[in-house]
Amino acid sequence: MFLAQERFLIKEEHVLSPDLEREIDRIFQMFSEEPMYAYLRENHDVLMYRIGISIQTAIERSARPDILTAKIFSQNGFLWEDLVKKTIRSRYSAQQLIIVKSGHPQADFIITDLPLPHSDIPQIVWNTNPTLRDWQMLDAYIESRTHQEEELL
Repeated sequence: MFLAQERFLIKEEHVLSPDLEREIDRIFQMFSEEPMYAYLRENHDVLMYRIGISIQTAIERSARPDILTAKIFSQNGFLWEDLVKKTIRSRYSAQQLIIVKSGHPQADFIITDLPLPHSDIPQIVWNTNPTLRDWQMLDAYIESRTHQEEELL
């Protein structure tokens, strides 16, 4: 059903290289002869388009540097966390910095109002109400991490 509806979203442009398209088409032909995989023949154009988009997305993601992730942790209360999260989302794009939930196993760094003992993750310790100096510290940290990753590429 999903494939049938998506048939109308296909653009005419080719997103796969001709060689890769022929190779995928060869695999489709091999499996489409079997009754269990008859949907491959019926949805050939849609599947080729979706595979092409997936490959393009993977290439684009591997070409750009990783996005930084941060955990926000406050020992003084949730209002501070909400303020910091909202302000970060308004100042930085999702391509620069993503705020992860506390259940996330690892983050690049932590923003906190009081230092966390026994943490191996880098911490940025801010005032209870973030000041201009705190935001400048975060800007400098993001710039240094982004610039460092670009040099490694």
